[in-house]
Parts: sequence; C-alpha cells; structure tokens
Amino acid sequence: MDLINYYLLYFGSEYFSLSSQSIAYPVTRSLMLLISVALLHWITTKTVTPAIRYMISKIRLPIASYLLKHNFFLNVFRLFPIVLIQYFSYIIGSETIEALFAKSTSILLIGSCSVLIFCILDSIYDILEHRNVTRNAPIKSLWQLLKVVTVIVTLIMIISAFIGKSPAYLLSGLGALSAVLLIVFKDPLVNFFAGVQITSQRLVKVGDWVEIEGVVDGTVISINMVNCTIRGWKNQTHTVSLSKLLESKNWRDMPTLGRHIRRTFYIDADCVKFLDIDEITQLSQYDLLKPYVDKKLAEQPNWGEKGINSTKNPINSRQLTNIGMFRAFIKAYMHAHEKINEHSTILVRQLNPTEHGIPMQIYAFTKPEYSGWQETEELASDIIDWTFAISKRFDITIYQRPSQLGLSKAFKQEPFQTAPPITSLSEDLNIKEA
Repeated sequence: MDLINYYLLYFGSEYFSLSSQSIAYPVTRSLMLLISVALLHWITTKTVTPAIRYMISKIRLPIASYLLKHNFFLNVFRLFPIVLIQYFSYIIGSETIEALFAKSTSILLIGSCSVLIFCILDSIYDILEHRNVTRNAPIKSLWQLLKVVTVIVTLIMIISAFIGKSPAYLLSGLGALSAVLLIVFKDPLVNFFAGVQITSQRLVKVGDWVEIEGVVDGTVISINMVNCTIRGWKNQTHTVSLSKLLESKNWRDMPTLGRHIRRTFYIDADCVKFLDIDEITQLSQYDLLKPYVDKKLAEQPNWGEKGINSTKNPINSRQLTNIGMFRAFIKAYMHAHEKINEHSTILVRQLNPTEHGIPMQIYAFTKPEYSGWQETEELASDIIDWTFAISKRFDITIYQRPSQLGLSKAFKQEPFQTAPPITSLSEDLNIKEA
C-alpha cells in the first residue's frame, strides 16, 4: 500500500502537476480500492460459489440445501468486500472520506448480517414446514416474530451507527415514545399477544375446523403473527385477526368423538291425545317400544294413592300419550342405530311450545367413522325422513304452514288421509329394515 501510494503521488505530481494535498489523490485511492475489492468479489463468486453448490449437491445435507436455496453462501461472500473496504480505508489519505467509508461500511455490515439471519430463519422454516412432526405446528408465527425482532434490532443498530451513539442511548430515548407507540399500534399488539396465546397453548392449528359466529365457518389454512386465513365451505378465503380467532369454536376433536346431530321439528298440538288399551297393545308390537310399554304398565298400579285398579275414573290414573310413545320410540331407534354413538349423549326432548306447535328436538352424535360432513348430513336426513314417516303410526301430525292443497281440502271439508291401523306384527315397520 505504501508503494502504491508512492507511485500515485509520483505520477500525479510528475505528469499531472497535482499537489500532494489535492483532492484527486484520495478520490483516486478510493476508486482504486473499490475497483480492486469489486474485482476480487467477482472472482470469488464466479469460482467459489459453483464449487460450494457442487459440494452441497454431493453431500445431500438438507440444511445446506436450504441455505443454498436462500442464497446464504452468496451473502456470506458479500461480507468480504465490505470488510476489506473498512480495513484498507486508511490508504485513502483523507479523514473525511475515511470517516464516510467507515460509517457506510458499518451500516452495510449490520444490514448484511441481518440478511444472513433472515437466510438462516427461512432455511429453518422450510425444514420444519416439510417435516410431518412440525407441519401442523404454528411455527409461522414464531418465524415472523424472530424476523420482526431482527428488523427492530437492525434498525436500532443502524441508527446508532449513523449518529455515532450507543444503542443504549437510543433505547433510552424511545422510552418517552412508548405511550404514543402503544396507542398507534394498539390493534397489532392485541393481535400479536393473541397469537402468542394461541401458539403457546396450541388453541388453534393449521387444519382445524373453526367457526366464528357471523364471520366465517371453515378450515384454517395459515396462521401468521397478527391474522389467520380460513377457507370457507364455498372455497372462499377469509382473513381474520387473531383476537377474533380466540372467540371461535374449534371442532378439532370431532373426528375422534363424532359429529353433532341436532334437528328440530314441530308437532301439531291438536293431535296430542291419550292412548286406550287397544292402541297401547298395537304399539307394543314394536320391538323397540315393547320395553318402554312394559315399564310404564308396571308403574301404573303404583300411581296415586289407590292405584288405577281401585278407580273407574281415568282422569285419576296415569295414562300413556301418543306423543310420549312417539318420543320414546325415536329415542330407542337412535340407541339401536348402528351409526349413532351410543356412548355419547342421545336425547329426544320437547322444547317450549310456540305458535307453530310443540318443538321436538333430536340430539345425538355420530360414531367417529361417520363424522364426515357428507356422511353426517345424509344420516341426519335419513333419521328425519324416517321420523316423519313413522309419525303417522302414532297419529302424530307434523306441523307446517297450510299449503294451497291443504287450504283447498279444508274449504272442501275433505278429511286428510291417515295411516291404516296396525293389524299384525307382519305389517309393522321393522327397525332393522328402517
């Protein structure tokens, strides 16, 4: 460097009549330094980088392949020119230009190091994303969090290098702006801490079926640091904040516990009646209903103070109703159904009567192997079809608003057709065939 400096001074003063204090000397030295470093960098990238790529293809190491994919090694070689310029900047011979080079190279080194960290984070994320163990884990939120922290630290160090102060000095000044920052970034901070809660407690993960009331109902396809993307059942995508995701319903355990079935229909209150002994005898021919009938008949002698055998007034005795028998028969049918989970809740209940009649609700769960959306909907439809069809056997009328045909028959005073009476067990509806 001293020899180069000597010849620069000699040629400048001898052939160009320049003074040793001229600005041309430091500018020329600066250009020579930059050209030399750029030439060295070009030679390195053209010779060493292909060799590294060839070695990685031979060793077949996953982490090395992903580092090569995200240009980690190329960014490492980009550090050397910056270091060389910073180290040899003393040959420029101008304190102003040397200070400019020192500050510029410091900022470039900080930025290049943050780029290297980004390459490492992207490589680790790709590795974890392609592993079966961590594919459904919320690693994207952690990956984005580390990137945000890297950017914040990089900005603080760059500003500190630019103003020539310690990072601690800059951080002490940011304390006065904390209240303003909390107000400006209130929503991002709320979503960020919601994401931390979701990630730490694994409340929601990719692939879960979630339902947000009045917003979306579908499958989670991605979760980042502040929001979540959900694909609805019509293949539309919704982006919701993580704070709303905390209020969602999660059906993650449904495939192992069974899907929920809940159907409600209305019974005309005018069709409710007591059953006489002949009707009870006919209905007891149903295999699923016979245990219920035997149990109720066994309880009748103990009803009241004197019992049914000691009175001739039916109003003082316990009697069976068609709606009660109908409800018991549906419940027995649900318990006997091969696709209904008998170990979960099975309920056939009446709700509060309305102007539409008496609400009857079927509440049950499918077996896990039948918990698919299509299988469950078809099963629920089959149960309701069977319920509507069998209701006529109990003289039960399913309520609906009068149609044009119903009004026409009412004006003509034509009676509605009802089911024929049960005469033998062979004419009965067999539950196995149902």
